[in-house]
Amino acid sequence: MPRYDYRCTSCAKLFEVSHGINDDRGVCGNCGGQLGRVYTKGSAPSFKLVGQGFHSNDYKNSNYDTMTHNQREDYDKRAADDYDAKHEAGEKDYQQNIKDITGS
Repeated sequence: MPRYDYRCTSCAKLFEVSHGINDDRGVCGNCGGQLGRVYTKGSAPSFKLVGQGFHSNDYKNSNYDTMTHNQREDYDKRAADDYDAKHEAGEKDYQQNIKDITGS
């Protein structure tokens, strides 16, 4: 069950409470006041968009912008084939892990 940080709005005591996402957060064990959620640095993933975007970053080293139409098609097909091969290998590993866990 996930743990959440709360601070009492009355006495300012800090609590760590374990509960489901839809469960009631409870009340302060010290004074019975309402609890307010505290968001700490580690409570949410950081997400930051940097640069010119995925297109210019992903194709930067391949000179994608200077390629002809046929060269771009070949490059895109190779990239798709590489992706498919990696996905297929990952699926095989996943199936093997399931067999190892279940013993069948």
